[in-house]
Parts: sequence; C-alpha cells; structure tokens
Amino acid sequence: MFPLCKYLDDLVTDLSRLAPAALEKFDEEAIHKSRVATRRLKAAIELLEPVLDKNHVKPFAKIGRRIRHRLGPLRDIDVMLNHLDDIKPTSPHADAADWLREQLADDRDAARDKSRGKIPSGKILSRLATWKTLREDVIAAQEAVPSLLAESLHLQLDRFIEHAAQIKNAHELRIAGKALRYTVELAKADKHKLPSDVLRTFKSMQDSLGTWHDYVVLAECAMRVSVDQELPLKNSALQRQVLSFASYCMSRADRSLGHFTQLWNERGQQLCDAIRAAMPLTQSPTPPQQQIIPPQTDPDPLDSPEPSLPEVVEPAPPPAA
Repeated sequence: MFPLCKYLDDLVTDLSRLAPAALEKFDEEAIHKSRVATRRLKAAIELLEPVLDKNHVKPFAKIGRRIRHRLGPLRDIDVMLNHLDDIKPTSPHADAADWLREQLADDRDAARDKSRGKIPSGKILSRLATWKTLREDVIAAQEAVPSLLAESLHLQLDRFIEHAAQIKNAHELRIAGKALRYTVELAKADKHKLPSDVLRTFKSMQDSLGTWHDYVVLAECAMRVSVDQELPLKNSALQRQVLSFASYCMSRADRSLGHFTQLWNERGQQLCDAIRAAMPLTQSPTPPQQQIIPPQTDPDPLDSPEPSLPEVVEPAPPPAA
C-alpha cells in the first residue's frame, strides 16, 4: 500500500470513530476533529480528481460535505464560547461576555436540536463505506500522485503569495492558506520531506489567521445578536459595553493579522523556497517574489476598556511581473 492511501485509510477510520461522538453526543473535540478529517479527505479528492472516476467520487464527497455542514454551526459556537471563557471576571468586558455567553448557549441548544432532526448518524456512517470503491481508484492513480502534488502545491503557493503580499482580503488569504496547508500535509503523508522548522512556521502563520477569523466572527456575532435582541432599546448601558467588547475583538483580530504579517516578512521567503524545493516542477514558471508588507499593530494594550482600532496601513503595490 502506498503512503498516501494509508494516510487516507487512517482518516476514514478516524472519521468513523469520531463521527458518532460528534453527531450524537456533541463532543467538542470530536466535532472539531471530524470536520478536519473531512477537509483533509476533501483536499485529497480534489487533488486526485483528474484521475478518479467521477461516479465514485460523488457519493463519498457528498457525505463529507454533509458532515461538515451539519457540524459547522456547532463548531462555530464552541469556538466563540471558548474565547468568551478567556474573558476574566475582572475584565471591563466581563458583563458583555456574560450576556453573549447566555445567548450563545441558547443558540447551541437550538443547533443541537436541529442536528438531531437530520439524517441519523448511523446512516451517515454507513455511507462512508463508499470509500472502499473510491479507494481502488486511488490505488490505481498511485503513479500520478507526485506530478499532481507538485503542480497543486506550486499553484496554491502562488495563490497564497498573491494574497499575503497585499492583504486586501484576509478571509481569502486564510482560505488560500488552508488549501495550501492541506496539500502540504498530503505531500508529507506521501513521504516528501519538508524541514520541520518550515512546517512550524507555516503552522504559526495559519494559527494567526485562525485567531484573526475567530475574533472577527465573535465581534460580528456580538453586534448581530445585540440587534436581534433589541438590546439598544432594552438596556442601553449594556449595549455600550457590547460595542466596546466588539471593538476589543476587532483589536485582537488586527493584532493577530499583524503577527501573520511579521512572520511573513521574516520567514515567508524561506517557506516558499522550501516548498518549491521539496516538490519541484519539471518546467517551473518564474515564481512570484515574496513582498514585504508593513506590520499592522494594535496600539492598545490587551484588555483595554475602550480599545480603538489600529490605523490601517496600505501595503506597497506588488512588484511588476
């Protein structure tokens, strides 16, 4: 059995084990790991899709998509509640955090009830058996894997560089980074070696983008729920605290994005060079050069009672091709 197939077999086995705890018991860790497993499987299917039978791909891809969509709202709420738990009772944002926590606890109960009303977990798990047929296609495609991996890595790296050089849309940057991350994991599973320090750097970049996303979503949620609950009309003092908390969340988000910028400026070129060296193309196009971008910093200290958003510094335009 070639290494990539073994990696995918393990993912399917893990998903079969984790899904019942995620779908029936709503175990937080199982929810997270189940969604990650489906995303890794999705990345592998998309990589190999040119050499797979589409009739075999469709049913397996569909079940992964259903699991992600079913667990997505639950995961989002779990993440927000975890961040709210980090707010200390002595924080000036404690009252707003406590209020939002109560609203999200109700939302989580509703999301769980909605999930229970969908396809039973046993039926979902039975459909994972479609992997057996698709697996034969994967084995038959073994010889095509190295060239597909190299081509995909270079294209995704180019896309990541493009978004990192000018952060006009941090959400698109995060998506490009996740796609690259999963393909790098596939390359590692297929026994292509990447320096461990490079992998740690990339993980740190992804963690920064993930934290940025968490706090942006939390700020959006606080604003949306306060409007839905007509909080300005019912409790104007608490509404002002919610607004302050939302500003604090955006400040934390900007700080995380600034940390990504710092990592990219310091180690981005090393990361790009290492990935290209590990998976060279036969005829490689001229790679885009890493562009240094000005760091985005948050002038306010952590837990400032009235945090203000940092000034946005427009990055320099990319060098001419």
